[in-house]
Amino acid sequence: MRSRSLLLVGFLVLLLPNLLFAQTNAGSLSGRVEDGTGAALPGVTVTASNAGTGFNRTVVTETDGTYRFPSLPVGVYEVTADLAGFGSVTTRNVEVNVSTDRALNITLKQAAVKERELREAEARAKQQTNITESELSIVVQANNGKADLARAQQEATKIQTLATAEAQRIRLMGEGEAKKIEALASAEAQRAARVGVAQAMAIDEQVRAYGGPRFQLTQLVLNRFSEAIQASGVDVVPRIMISGSSTNGGSPATGNVMEALLAMLLSEKIGAETSAAVPPRSAEAEAIRQRIRDGMQS
Repeated sequence: MRSRSLLLVGFLVLLLPNLLFAQTNAGSLSGRVEDGTGAALPGVTVTASNAGTGFNRTVVTETDGTYRFPSLPVGVYEVTADLAGFGSVTTRNVEVNVSTDRALNITLKQAAVKERELREAEARAKQQTNITESELSIVVQANNGKADLARAQQEATKIQTLATAEAQRIRLMGEGEAKKIEALASAEAQRAARVGVAQAMAIDEQVRAYGGPRFQLTQLVLNRFSEAIQASGVDVVPRIMISGSSTNGGSPATGNVMEALLAMLLSEKIGAETSAAVPPRSAEAEAIRQRIRDGMQS
């Protein structure tokens, strides 16, 4: 009997340091679980879990809705309260310190209320999602509008540049055609002027070679008159005796009065025309002739 008492005392002596160490490195957690009206909820399962160490412990609330974890290792816990007909409630980051009693009261809501709140939360989340999507769509459309505007401005600038280049090309072509026509017209005018002056020079040379207009006209009339007399074979005026020396035995010379008149007229006119000096060319005409000659040679 005495030996048993000694063994029990020895066992307690060995266990006492561990109990003292456990108490000095632990704390407690307690509280009350109630519904939305403040009434106590007995039979609620309360679980304390330490994710860092993997330690967890579960208790059940009393009839007055209270619960207590008398000795919990120091740490940060996640406390979950669950009861049939009510929504589960989880409280995170519950810190338990050494030799302290951490109080945590929990309110459970009925499942219908909890479901309604969840649906409302889901509706709010969906609405927020729709708002966010609408805002994103507006931003995207605004960016697309800016991009379309930038593309339209670039296209307008491109068209304006092409139109300016085309107008410049047409203007240059028009100027080139105008200069070409002007050059052709100038060349044609110069050619016509040269031809005209050359013709005038030829006529002038012809006049100088064959006599003036009066001489040519007189010569033409006399030629026609002589041809008419010879063709008719009659005497236009009676023959008369023209005194003079005889060439054949002293017989008087006979002749036609018309022939004598024509001879006198022709000798008079021709002598006058041929004896008259050809008027000299003017300095201006001579300069024109020289320019035409130089142009034709070049």
